[in-house]
Amino acid sequence: MLRYIVACCLLICGYHAVRSQTIPLPAKYYQLKTVPEQLKFLKKTINDSVNAGRMAPVPSWSHYAIVLAHGAGADSMLPVFYECLGDAYNDKQNDSAIHYYRLALTCARHPSVVNRIYLQQSLLYCYTALDKRDSVLAYLKELEKSITALPDTNSGKLTVINSMAISYESMNNYAKAINLFRFIVHNALIIKDSNELQNAFINIGTAYNETGNDTLATWYTMQALPYMGNKEDVKLVAYGNLSNYFLSVGKPDSANIFLRKAEQLPSSKTNEDVKMYLGMRRAAILVYEKKYAEAAPLLEKSLQYYEKRPTELSLINTLLIYVQLDTCLHNYEQAKVHLMHLYDVTKDRNLIAYRTYTLQFLSAVAAKQGDYKAAYDYQQQYITLNNEYKSELAAQSFAELQAEYQAYRSKEQIDKLNKENRIKDLKLQVAFRNKIWYIILTIFLLITFSGIFYLRQLKNKAALQQVRSSLEMKALRSQMNPHFIFNSLNSIQKYIWENKQEDAAEYLTRFARLIRLVLENSQHQNVLLTEDLAALRLYVDMEHRRNNNKFDYSISLAEDVNADQLLVPPLLLQPYVENAIWHGLSQKEGRGNLTISVHRQDGFLICTITDDGIGRAKAAQIKQSAGTKTSLAMNISAQRIDWINKDTGAKASVQIRDLYDEKNNAAGTTVTIYLPLIFKHD
Repeated sequence: MLRYIVACCLLICGYHAVRSQTIPLPAKYYQLKTVPEQLKFLKKTINDSVNAGRMAPVPSWSHYAIVLAHGAGADSMLPVFYECLGDAYNDKQNDSAIHYYRLALTCARHPSVVNRIYLQQSLLYCYTALDKRDSVLAYLKELEKSITALPDTNSGKLTVINSMAISYESMNNYAKAINLFRFIVHNALIIKDSNELQNAFINIGTAYNETGNDTLATWYTMQALPYMGNKEDVKLVAYGNLSNYFLSVGKPDSANIFLRKAEQLPSSKTNEDVKMYLGMRRAAILVYEKKYAEAAPLLEKSLQYYEKRPTELSLINTLLIYVQLDTCLHNYEQAKVHLMHLYDVTKDRNLIAYRTYTLQFLSAVAAKQGDYKAAYDYQQQYITLNNEYKSELAAQSFAELQAEYQAYRSKEQIDKLNKENRIKDLKLQVAFRNKIWYIILTIFLLITFSGIFYLRQLKNKAALQQVRSSLEMKALRSQMNPHFIFNSLNSIQKYIWENKQEDAAEYLTRFARLIRLVLENSQHQNVLLTEDLAALRLYVDMEHRRNNNKFDYSISLAEDVNADQLLVPPLLLQPYVENAIWHGLSQKEGRGNLTISVHRQDGFLICTITDDGIGRAKAAQIKQSAGTKTSLAMNISAQRIDWINKDTGAKASVQIRDLYDEKNNAAGTTVTIYLPLIFKHD
């Protein structure tokens, strides 16, 4: 009885509330006789308005529908109307949107996976906009759980991951954001989703720009151009960003080209936001070209416009350009005013990268004004903040690398166990099959079919041997990767122990890329030569840096070698290169040389590794005196070459030759590896 009275009160209040709104319910609603019909009509009408972007009537209609559903006891309809209310307030009143999205989640008894993901994604978006980090992290974890079951090539999953990456970027976790955007690129290429590709490439460019790497920002944004089609809003963002990036790397002509492309879009003539944005970008180019008188009015107009919209990144860019103009005109007092304003904005939005730039500018301006104490204080603040930022990035990269490596090791152990079980099952199956064949063929022997039995036995034995060879080859490769990773980790720890933060961060980035290449290549029996050489080049470069540039190196391909068509066993050359560096070049007094060349001859792919180190004899003496064990990787590589010969019938081989100078002194070592020619289409 009490529920009925409350429902009636709510219904009467809701009715009067809606009647008082300027947007009445559609006339068709009042022709319906029953509450279920009215609720069904409201659900469709409100959803149609949301999907069409007509948000004005949604709040009043949804509130009325909620009251009606409460009164009728139709609780299953409530999540739909709460969700519509959240959509109506999204981007305008994010606190209210969060309230209604959470009500939708709470009221839904058994929400579908798609609906739950949509509500969680919407909550993540709102919390990111409000910069509530704890809530952002909580919903990032919830979304990660929700999308786990979806295939990687699911377009809905890629859209969710894009939202997650943007949230990570807003929290200055650029490494995680870039990794997620690259994940989107990889899978969007598979399903040929141009929308996800263009968004991911542009977002990667933005992330690199915010970390100060405008060269990579330019490259990734350029990759988005072929996928934009006729989408004017995407073109505007891409052209505007490219204009900014090219100017930052000192290419004003390219910046002008892309800005003119943006200015030729129809919206640049009608949309005020677009006009202001392009005016700000034009002012940046004019300042670069020292046309200060033309730039000043554009900047003043942009600043007045964006100060009314303090949450937009364009305000920060306008202030940065204004500071450049002020310093070029030696108007340091005005530059200081703009910089302090910029510092407050970047501090409020927790944009660490922009805040470091601001402190650098403040220090330089104070020095120009002769206030060296203030210049020193700003410089100290910059150093402290920059070190914290670099340390945070390094810690994030290393933590993600550890997690990735642990996940790989776990998967590797599982794969190895599965392979062993498959071999056991195969043996059992073959034994059982042989037993049946024995019984059947024994009967056939009485009718003179002994020859057929013998031939089939030979065929089964050959098939078994081929499968066993393939499985054992994969098991042998799985032993190779941990060894390679272990040696690479030894190479990186020196930078970390010496606490060289910038070098450590850069080294970790290179190492992460190397690990990814190794993990990807190790999943295949053969990989493209270009992919294997990319991993090898990255490894040699890391060893080159670790040995303080003690040696020079080169990797060359003959003209008749098409690296994009030839296949080679992954990581086969690396142990020989490692041996040349550690036992040949690192022990040499003075500067050394390492040469890696690939060419074709007599039906073989010939890889030559030459160093001018101390030679094998002296290296053996040093290893014997130090008690160093024989290289496991060299033995594994030799075994792999034996397996190549067994499986393919080829004559792959390794030849190691000692080099001597005119006085018969050791002058290095040459390793020549002969591999069969295997083409991609074979």
